[in-house]
Amino acid sequence: MGQGLETMGPSVRATGRTAGLCAVLAGALFLSACAGGGVRPTSGGFKVGNPYQINGTWYYPREDPAYNETGIASWYGAQFHGRTTANGERFDMNLMSAAHPTLPMPSHVRVTNLNNGRSLIVRVNDRGPFARGRIIDLSRAAARELGFERDGTAPVRVQNLGVAPLNVTSTEARGILEGRRMELAAAQSASVTATTITPPGAGGTPSTSTRPVTAEPARNVNGGASHGNNRDPQRPPRLFVQVGAFGQESNALNLLNRLSLGAQIANAAVEPAWVNGQQLYRVRLGPYWDVGEADQALQRVAGLGYGAARIIVD
Repeated sequence: MGQGLETMGPSVRATGRTAGLCAVLAGALFLSACAGGGVRPTSGGFKVGNPYQINGTWYYPREDPAYNETGIASWYGAQFHGRTTANGERFDMNLMSAAHPTLPMPSHVRVTNLNNGRSLIVRVNDRGPFARGRIIDLSRAAARELGFERDGTAPVRVQNLGVAPLNVTSTEARGILEGRRMELAAAQSASVTATTITPPGAGGTPSTSTRPVTAEPARNVNGGASHGNNRDPQRPPRLFVQVGAFGQESNALNLLNRLSLGAQIANAAVEPAWVNGQQLYRVRLGPYWDVGEADQALQRVAGLGYGAARIIVD
């Protein structure tokens, strides 16, 4: 991965499992990146970055305090252990980190496994994943804590908690993480409230929103996944392939007709929804109960020319 995204080789770009580096600390207890096994500070810096294209898809990095999305998470491990991330840090698969295609680096995000309700805060410090249908790549340790290391993927919600601090050593990060695990294991509850902070002179597209993101109360937020009531145990999460979202219902119906008649897709429908105070009409395929089925549907509509289609979780 060398000097970051701009110099990554084609094989790395194709897999979407770019490395991320790690540490988690919420509120006043910050967490941060680490230099694989050493004690020297990381050399990473704050980075938003310019728009870029991978495998025909354009990505537009920007500051987005209100980012709150659902989708499919994957994880990466030994293949990238110790490599340099896109903002100059080093990936340690045993700490809590992630790669995201557009959020500033480093940032903290809360990731909730919608299959089991477990929630975890990780450090975003790399670009990826670039595999179609994936919204975040977690370190192996983070996937283990969230309970999907064996499965390889999971439906998740990702919430932006703001910019993360820079240049914490690996030894410090591990010490903070383990100490925080012990502290939270003995506590009755813990809550995290974070507001996005933009470093002076930081690049990227200015955000149009200053709304703080407040995380749900949780236990073991920094390494030990919480087991809160984040889902209905009677209803497993449903997966949809969203092909488009429109402010005008007529536009959504036109797309639905093209999918139903021309593409002969039978399970497409228009679903009205209010999003950030705006009435939208979403064209969706589904529901699907299996990531593999959703992946197949996504690949099909992408092959029909709808490259912006994505998997969402309801």
